[in-house]
Amino acid sequence: MLVLGIEVPDDLLQRWLGWFAPPVQPFVIPSDLAGSLDLEDDRDRLTPEVRDTFYLYGLGSSALVWLTEAGARWLPASVRRSQPAAHR
Repeated sequence: MLVLGIEVPDDLLQRWLGWFAPPVQPFVIPSDLAGSLDLEDDRDRLTPEVRDTFYLYGLGSSALVWLTEAGARWLPASVRRSQPAAHR
């Protein structure tokens, strides 16, 4: 496949999908909200590519949780809107 006039191998295209639109995505939420929803703060899953894609720097005391699109609907709208970057 050509991307910006450059031939890109299929395996790299698949990695890009994993970085830019993974089925389970990271959300930064207040720690107390994570506790009340029984969600685990799991920063160990964060790769440099996903960190950069979702602008996840300086998380401080916030929790980093991983949710599907359906799971993210359980978050308050204000928390979904306050994410550092748009979710895909």
